Amino acid sequence: VIVVGLGGTTEFRESFHSEAAQIYTALVEDHGIPEEDVIYLGERVDVSPDMISDRSTRANLLQVLGDVSQRSGPTDRVLIILIGHGTDESGTAQFNVP
Repeated sequence: VIVVGLGGTTEFRESFHSEAAQIYTALVEDHGIPEEDVIYLGERVDVSPDMISDRSTRANLLQVLGDVSQRSGPTDRVLIILIGHGTDESGTAQFNVP
């Protein structure tokens, strides 16, 4: 699961997507992971609809994590990659999503 959070500026949005796209491509092409097993949630789906499964909203992320937990077994490995900005308001770490 690749999750790209809010970029804030065009520069960060483009950089975050570029990093996610490189990871996606490496997982599929270099490591042979089937495309249906690589889930990319992005700030904007229209940036790369062939790769991005859905927007990276909290609701979508929770849905995907629930789906992955149902599909995976005790010996499966699940990789969750977060790319974006975070905050530490009120002493609680948070990842900024749309």
